[in-house]
Parts: sequence; C-alpha cells; structure tokens
Amino acid sequence: MSARRIAPRIRIPRSYLLSAILVFCVAGSHAINTSFIDVRTMLGFGVVGLARESARVPLGPFVIGVGLTPIAEVQLRAAMMMSGDDPSAILTRPFAMGFLTLALLTLAWPGLAARRARRNIANQTE
Repeated sequence: MSARRIAPRIRIPRSYLLSAILVFCVAGSHAINTSFIDVRTMLGFGVVGLARESARVPLGPFVIGVGLTPIAEVQLRAAMMMSGDDPSAILTRPFAMGFLTLALLTLAWPGLAARRARRNIANQTE
C-alpha cells in the first residue's frame, strides 16, 4: 500500500478509531464462545491495560514474559525432574548463576543509580 492511500486513514479522529476497535473486540470476544463472560473478561483486561498505561508500565517486557513463561515453566519442570527435585542443583551451573546475577543486578540497578545520584547531589552542595 502506498503512502498516499495510508495518509488519509491517519487523520481519523482517535475517538472514532477507538470506538470501532472496541466494537470489534466485543464482537470478537463474544463470537468465540457466544458467552458474555468472555466479553467481561476482555473488558477486565482492558481496564488492567489502561491501569498499566496510566502507570507508565512498559508493555514490551509484559508481552515477552507472557510469551516465554510457558516455555520457561516446562524447562524448569524438566530440570527439576533431572535434579531429583533439588533446586540447588540448578543454581550450581555457571549459566544459571550468570543469569540469576544479571536478573538481580537488573532489579537493583534503579535503586543503586538513585543512591549514586543523591550522593552526587550531596557532594555538589557541600
């Protein structure tokens, strides 16, 4: 599709576009099982999405997590069966420890950066 054909569609007011999307979402969720419980579930997740959006929580990690969780769960279950249900056996492997360390550093990084910024500001004011 050329840019000349796409450009007029961009000028559609946001309220019209979101209304059309909502109608298609409701119709689609109802059509799957012809049940209004599915519509309520869809609307509930829409509210959760709005809350995440208003809290400025990024969507990318959430989508990746939802996609990779089943795979990770199957692999963890297999590893636990191979180790005889001993979780410490998994953490003795170098790659597992490296990823665990990386995950912990990723979680701790914002706090460490904020502490460093406060320390720099305190040193500059003295």
